[in-house]
Amino acid sequence: MWKARVNAYEELAKEFRIGDPDDEAAYRKYHSYLPKMAADSNVMAQESGLACLAVFVENSPTATQ
Repeated sequence: MWKARVNAYEELAKEFRIGDPDDEAAYRKYHSYLPKMAADSNVMAQESGLACLAVFVENSPTATQ
């Protein structure tokens, strides 16, 4: 199960990297998932989730809000 989350976090990070940084709606739809990524119960999945969060913060126009 945790491997599926790792794959999902990696795919989401790719989406954040290639997405339009001005498209707030594309980023906002993931806001509710961000705390869950950081608090994942599996360490491997959490590490991948934190990497995804870093990409989100680097690219999202809403990261400072």
